[in-house]
Amino acid sequence: MTRRPPLRPLPALSALALAFGWLAPAEAAAAVRALLVGVSAYDHLEGVDLRGPRNDVALLASALIDRGVDPAAITVLADGAPGLHPAIATGRPTRGAILAAMDGLAAATGQGDTVIFYYSGHGSQAPDSDGDEGGGWDEILLPADVRGWSGRRGAVENALVDDELNDWARTVLADGAALVGIIDSCHSGTAFRGLEAAGVGRDLAPARLGVPAADAAPAAHPGARREDAALGGEFVFLYAAQAGERAFEYPVGPAADPANWHGEFTRALVAALTGAPDLSWATLFAAATDDMRRDATGRPAQTPDAEGTGLDTPVVGAATADAGRLRVAGTTLAAGRLHGIAAGAVVAVYAGAAGGAPLGRARVVRAEATEATLAPEDGLVLPARGHAELLAPGAPPPVRFSPPRRADPADGLDYAPFLSALAAARGVVEAEFDAADYDLGLVLDEGALVLTGPDGVIDARGPGTSPRVTAAEAGELAGLLGRAARVERLRRALALAERAAARSFTVYGPPVAVTIAREPHATGGAECARAASGPLEPGIDPARRPLAHCDVLRLALANGSRRAQDVTVLYVDRSFHVSVLWPLAGQGNRLEPGTRQEVALQLLNPAGIALEELIVIAVPAAEGAPRTDLSLLADDVTLRDLASSATGDFLLAAIDPGPTLRDFPAAPAAPDPITVYRTAVTVRSPQS
Repeated sequence: MTRRPPLRPLPALSALALAFGWLAPAEAAAAVRALLVGVSAYDHLEGVDLRGPRNDVALLASALIDRGVDPAAITVLADGAPGLHPAIATGRPTRGAILAAMDGLAAATGQGDTVIFYYSGHGSQAPDSDGDEGGGWDEILLPADVRGWSGRRGAVENALVDDELNDWARTVLADGAALVGIIDSCHSGTAFRGLEAAGVGRDLAPARLGVPAADAAPAAHPGARREDAALGGEFVFLYAAQAGERAFEYPVGPAADPANWHGEFTRALVAALTGAPDLSWATLFAAATDDMRRDATGRPAQTPDAEGTGLDTPVVGAATADAGRLRVAGTTLAAGRLHGIAAGAVVAVYAGAAGGAPLGRARVVRAEATEATLAPEDGLVLPARGHAELLAPGAPPPVRFSPPRRADPADGLDYAPFLSALAAARGVVEAEFDAADYDLGLVLDEGALVLTGPDGVIDARGPGTSPRVTAAEAGELAGLLGRAARVERLRRALALAERAAARSFTVYGPPVAVTIAREPHATGGAECARAASGPLEPGIDPARRPLAHCDVLRLALANGSRRAQDVTVLYVDRSFHVSVLWPLAGQGNRLEPGTRQEVALQLLNPAGIALEELIVIAVPAAEGAPRTDLSLLADDVTLRDLASSATGDFLLAAIDPGPTLRDFPAAPAAPDPITVYRTAVTVRSPQS
């Protein structure tokens, strides 16, 4: 087997490789080896540290081990990664250590092996040093010891350049190994391919590193080698965001606790890895993308990307014996909020990882990011080592609003009407106010009150997309906040119910496929033309394709499963009113296998920009059982003659809790396994 020389001959290579066990001959049997890099703290850059990467690498390492990957075959380069298996090799995420680990990994890997490279941390751009980039820029990853721009070297000192990743990838693939690259950072959409990025929305702008301005970047020259030339062999590259988008980390729980922070892409990947034992890389990616979409409304756009010849191959590692059950050690459950476990959840406890009768039930009394605390019920003695299956999700936590803050303390505007309206809202809105860790932010800006997401960013999805209340509308603030809190509880309840259900759809696809088309209509102000004004635009993504006032949104719902599905379609407008699109009054909502239903909605927004939301809920129908119609989740629906269902009862209790907000029912019924499609819809007025 012919091997290329190391990418960077480093004095530390031999010592590191020996420490990681990578200079020994490759094993005869195919092996899985992983290098997980998480850069949270930067030695030479001020004010740019992250909280999530050190948690990300620990989370992914645990997920790989649970799938049967040998802990001794995993190396983690991160400062302070919590709870690592003692057999995992560790080190600091410096440039030298990363390159040495990459070279050692390539040297130990051979035909039939699988190599995983994972990076979580900052990314940026720098002028192309050899003219191989079509846009004149290299994408770079930033190790812990990265420094600023070095004019003498013509590079960001100690950065890891996409050319180096690409060369290393070719070395691994040339030896007959399969390669999986996972990048959870900004500019991750081009880290292995070297393609031109849009250069917007970066967490760490090149200027922050002292990189020369764009007009100083060298232009690509004719005949230059392109790093996105076709790779040979079996590879999978998963990226946290599209080129030009930002990758984000969010807290899963109180933001003040650094242990709660995770990259959104990593969190979703691990949730899918631990939720279904049999996955291809393509279905893993689809499941993670769906998971991220559930929480996307109101957040900046982040759409993962994937490519590779090995997307349809199985995910590494065999499913472990307890893949379908969660581990229990006394009162500790080895799953938490990252896995959809909330306080109030009920689990059945078993002695073994598979089969057997349950020993009894226990309730989750506290849920942290990756573990939860159990309280036994009905005299159960929790085993020192056991397993559990989730029977019923718990209650969504209370919705929390931030204290009102001025975007510009010196703007000189009078916000007294809003402060008075907020004081009145505190007594009628079912939510917590003035929370340091909040779900919905209240920002006083340019004479209006703006409602933001948990990041406090105004117009995160584009200019004008954050809901605003003017001074003239201040008297309606309590109603708006009450509806906003109810919608937030609905989103959480749907996510809990879906994650508590069987995850087979992540492997075989959702039972009900949703496709969306745009039918343009002319507008004369508030009036809309009766007939379409242009050809139908099929297959759009309304989260990324802004629509216009008077456009008709056409949904096609197709049941591709072998079981009938009861489907409810809801729409959340800019003022958080929830309406029913389907079924209409008197209609049935059951889709038999192989059947299709079309639903249409004309979008009305004569002024400004509206960020709205479409929600499709599918519940498998039990033979001979009444249909599950979730129309009662909409505002002011009085169809209380609808047949009761476990799913409807759980969702109603979660979103309209009343006095039970802090005391969820003692024995909630397990909801049916539901699947949910949610997407943001941006509607522009003629003037916007």
